[in-house]
Amino acid sequence: MPTKTKTAKRILSVKIIRQVDECPDTSYLGEYSNRATSDYSIDRRHSEDCASVKQETKDAKAKLERIGAYLDKLRIEAGQPGTEQSSEWEHLDEATDIVDALAEDMTECDCGGHRVSSRELPYFNPSLNYVTKDDKPADDLTPEDVRKYTRQDYDRM
Repeated sequence: MPTKTKTAKRILSVKIIRQVDECPDTSYLGEYSNRATSDYSIDRRHSEDCASVKQETKDAKAKLERIGAYLDKLRIEAGQPGTEQSSEWEHLDEATDIVDALAEDMTECDCGGHRVSSRELPYFNPSLNYVTKDDKPADDLTPEDVRKYTRQDYDRM
């Protein structure tokens, strides 16, 4: 009876190819960071449509804060002793509290938040392709364009 010999596969040759990465630096797309450096930075802890990161919500909050500051100024003036408006102080105080509470509630997270591990950076900051050093849209870009292009670069990264 013939014996079967086990034939092992052998490596006949090894070829090492050394290639140079022509574009190892991806900072032209943007950079990850521990802090936001721009109004156009992406907070990776929240979804894109979360109230805490939407620009429209931030603008509305700023308006409410200005209204609250004006009401607070009126309240201080009305609270001066001997003025006719001192009886309106309580109403202005209540209105100021309501506006301040609305401004705070407006930007609370409504997406539940996403956990970013301690080894990850929570923000993605746009490159200087789209924003200037003083955080204005570069060239003839609109703020919406900057947000759109920054999101595309974040997806590429």
